[in-house]
Amino acid sequence: MKQSENAIDIFLQPGDFYFGDMNTRILTLLGSCVSITMWHPTRLIGGMCHYLLPARENASANSLDGRYAKEAMQMFAHEIRAAKTHPSEYTVKLFGAGNMFPGIKKK
Repeated sequence: MKQSENAIDIFLQPGDFYFGDMNTRILTLLGSCVSITMWHPTRLIGGMCHYLLPARENASANSLDGRYAKEAMQMFAHEIRAAKTHPSEYTVKLFGAGNMFPGIKKK
């Protein structure tokens, strides 16, 4: 299926999450951050997250925060359930995690 000429562009900043349909084009720019995309090839729905860190040290907050991979995956799970689909039905891709400072040695 061809994307609509009326498609809207959504640009994700670090920590952002978006889930929509084929009438949305999701864009981001990555360095050391990571982006996960999920796309349902039959239903033509899916989303993207742009996260910075694997998990929050103190996860006692009441709301999910897309800056953390663990919570971004919970956000995906919520959207997948709301769409009455199953995670195995999605094509999943992972992007990013570039080494921004190759000259700095890790401890």
